[in-house]
Amino acid sequence: SVLNCDDELDLVYNGEVIIDGACEDSYTIERTWTITDNCDNSTPITWTITVQDTTAPVLSLENEESTIECDQVISLPFVSAEDNCDADVTVVMDMEEIDGVCANERTVIYTWTATDNCGNTDVAVWTINVVDTTAPVFTSVPESNELSCEDAIPTVMATATDNCGEAVVSMEDMIVDGDCPQSYTIVRTWTATDACGNTATASTEYYIYDDVAPVFDSMVSNVNVECADDVPATPEVGATDNCGIATVSVSTELIEADDCGNGFSIVTYTAIDECGNSAEMSYSITVQDNTAPILSGTPAADLVLDCEDEVPAPAMVSADDNCNGELDVDFTEELFGDLPAEGSIADCVLTTPQAYNEDGTVCTGDERWSLLLFDFDNAEKVFYSTIDANFVQYPNGTATLSGSVVRNDDPTRGWNISVEFANGMDWSMWSTQGFPTSFKDDCGLAGDNYLDWTYYVMQAGATLTGWGANDGSSLMLNHAPSSLYYGYQVGVAADNVNTGYGSGGWFTYSGIYNQENVSGSGDFAFEHDCCPQYYIERTWSATDCSGNNTSFTQTISFAEGVVVPAIVNPIGAGEANDLVSKNDTGAALLTLSPNPVLANAKITFEVPANTDAKVEILNLNGQKVAELFNQGAEAGQTYVIDFKAGDLPVGVYLYRLTTGTEIITNRMIINK
Repeated sequence: SVLNCDDELDLVYNGEVIIDGACEDSYTIERTWTITDNCDNSTPITWTITVQDTTAPVLSLENEESTIECDQVISLPFVSAEDNCDADVTVVMDMEEIDGVCANERTVIYTWTATDNCGNTDVAVWTINVVDTTAPVFTSVPESNELSCEDAIPTVMATATDNCGEAVVSMEDMIVDGDCPQSYTIVRTWTATDACGNTATASTEYYIYDDVAPVFDSMVSNVNVECADDVPATPEVGATDNCGIATVSVSTELIEADDCGNGFSIVTYTAIDECGNSAEMSYSITVQDNTAPILSGTPAADLVLDCEDEVPAPAMVSADDNCNGELDVDFTEELFGDLPAEGSIADCVLTTPQAYNEDGTVCTGDERWSLLLFDFDNAEKVFYSTIDANFVQYPNGTATLSGSVVRNDDPTRGWNISVEFANGMDWSMWSTQGFPTSFKDDCGLAGDNYLDWTYYVMQAGATLTGWGANDGSSLMLNHAPSSLYYGYQVGVAADNVNTGYGSGGWFTYSGIYNQENVSGSGDFAFEHDCCPQYYIERTWSATDCSGNNTSFTQTISFAEGVVVPAIVNPIGAGEANDLVSKNDTGAALLTLSPNPVLANAKITFEVPANTDAKVEILNLNGQKVAELFNQGAEAGQTYVIDFKAGDLPVGVYLYRLTTGTEIITNRMIINK
């Protein structure tokens, strides 16, 4: 202040008065001072201070606009306000929502108003645009897969979620063709759409395949038959497929076959579907004829015939086969055992006769024998028994005696017998020869049986050849008596020992025994078993084309018994026959005595008709070593040739008579 007088005034503060205003932060302050000068002149001084709150509060948030996704959470900030005067500003928030263009979108307006005590305000607006720009998210999508064409297409839907709401899932299938009708791909597209049209897609692929072969609708079985005509027709077989149509084809493969219709084949069915899957089924056809033919008309059984029975004619047998029909039947007939000599009318097994007759009488003593040598080996009689011998008779009136005998008192010694007989005839012819004849019946056993005997004449060349301890010994035999009064007789009781069927006859012998010349007489006596010693096997056989064979064999055998051979007279009945004085048999005769020869021998021959004749000695190689006679010979004359054997080495030779019509060769032994 301006002081007019006093340069140093006294200023006294009187205080202040606060006068409330219209609001809490509006008021008036009146401060008063008194200024006094030195003269106590005072003057009041008032300082009125008007406090007026006209400043709005200041919010901590400014106006703002933002955009967020609908799934975001609106996080409101803590909004405060500061006021220059009011320490506790009131802040009020208002919110307003404005719908958007879709369900998940909106606009949210937040308004904060700060008001101080004096009504000063500050407003902040936060505009939030809530938008939905996020596509849904699939929560599950069926996996792609491979499916058989017969499998059901999956119906499981994909699922999806949306960040703000629900998602609707739709699907669409697209077919991608494959190589065959049952092979393709389904491309399934999934679309998930939310309320605001945001979309997401996914896909699933189903590869549809056909790998299943067709199935035959019926089965087949292997065929086994015996005949080709029995093979059944090929069965018709169909097939079904799991997804489509199957086609069936049939093929037959012949594996092996023969000319008889037998064979092995494979029939194969092949079923193929539209995708080429195939199935095979096969069966085999075996044709094998294992059934043998059937014989008809075979004999009832084996036969056992009596010795004299005739063998029946073979049965007429036919054959029928399951595959080949009527077949030819092969017939064979074989003889087994000891067969009769070829061309013979009887081939009899010889045994040593019994010493006793059926009535108990004894004719020849207790000793049994088949060969008896008188005045032999320093004994009055030497007996031999049969080991193995046969008597064979032929229809031309000849017979042979062959076999082996063993000495009764020394089994180490024996003889091999070789005798030929001729001029066999019955009693009616034998008893009417041009010289005396009879029969030998020392024991009175013959009765009237002699009328049925056959009478033979022993031929030159008959021998006994030693074996065992008799080895090296050989005897030549001649018919006895030389007058042919007795023949070698064959028949019931003809052995002159017993009443059995047999044969017997005398002979003279000469030759070498134990390195010495011997001669004398002897006797044969044999019992005959002329029942066939063989059996017949008749076989009827039929074989079909496949080799199946059916055979039937009938055995025909003979019971024990006696066979009396029919007598065949070689010379016509009623003709004059002088077997001693002349040779009317129609054949030349040639003999040698003794045989074996030690030094000298006589060769005798006769011819039936005038002819040139030659007598030679040959070695076993057929080479001539001596010629004894070579000139004409007259019929009926007996020629005797002295032969000096000492000029030839020891051995076996042949002596031969050659005429204009025949050649006779006999064996000779030279043993010095």
